[in-house]
Amino acid sequence: MVHAVQLEDEGFHKDPMDRMIVATALQGGFQLATADDQIISWANHTGRLELFDVHKD
Repeated sequence: MVHAVQLEDEGFHKDPMDRMIVATALQGGFQLATADDQIISWANHTGRLELFDVHKD
């Protein structure tokens, strides 16, 4: 839960569920499959999250 709160300090948007999902992926070292443009943008900007971008074929 603490990591989810800290994400907002790092410029992550305010959606609490998105922060929980991303924090879980970061803590567990998981790759995250998402079509959420805000998560994708943040991950590409910070390089902190490994993504599987479902927009790509």
